[in-house]
Amino acid sequence: MIALALAHNPELGYREVREVLRGACDRIDEAGGDYDQDGHSPRYGYGRVNARAAVEAASAAAGS
Repeated sequence: MIALALAHNPELGYREVREVLRGACDRIDEAGGDYDQDGHSPRYGYGRVNARAAVEAASAAAGS
């Protein structure tokens, strides 16, 4: 996923890549995942990374 994101926007730094990946996750078990306001679950982390959403977010990120 990181390679895909960087292929579409090689200017991203590691912090930006991390935010792209966090934001591109699909929640798993919305009702039982106990997600907090930041979108993190103690059970599932941020969820399942959505490759398409990650590429779209990387392409739209500042500096692209």
